[in-house]
Amino acid sequence: MKQTGNVPTGRSGHTIVTMGKMHYMFGGIDSPKDSPDKTKILPKNELYSIRITNTPSTPNTAEWSLKQCTGDVPLARAYHSACKIGEDRMLVFGGYYTSNTRFNDTFILKTSICLKIFRQFAMVTATQPKVCRRAQKFLVKDRRTLTTS
Repeated sequence: MKQTGNVPTGRSGHTIVTMGKMHYMFGGIDSPKDSPDKTKILPKNELYSIRITNTPSTPNTAEWSLKQCTGDVPLARAYHSACKIGEDRMLVFGGYYTSNTRFNDTFILKTSICLKIFRQFAMVTATQPKVCRRAQKFLVKDRRTLTTS
């Protein structure tokens, strides 16, 4: 597949969420482009959009675009969870910065009509136990969040 646009560095621990004809990639770890030490890896908080096309003029093409987010942008992280909620929102939960720094936060990204705003919201209330990010995944169905460890 041909890659065009602002193609990200190779990485792991990222998430990709599909919304309509667009895909959004957030976070993950990679080696910094300008680092002389290629063994050093760092988490990212970059958000990329990906549009896959297969037309006669652009056969099998992935067009990448780095998005500039505003609002309460999450800190860099990898091995987090993310999923689509609603038609234009992506939920990001937890993840790692280092093996000793784990996140227990939640963010929402709105993707509708050039609006790229992250908003953090409180996840823990007096009636809910605190959930530490381990190796769980979650999904949202019928406006209920299901978490597994």
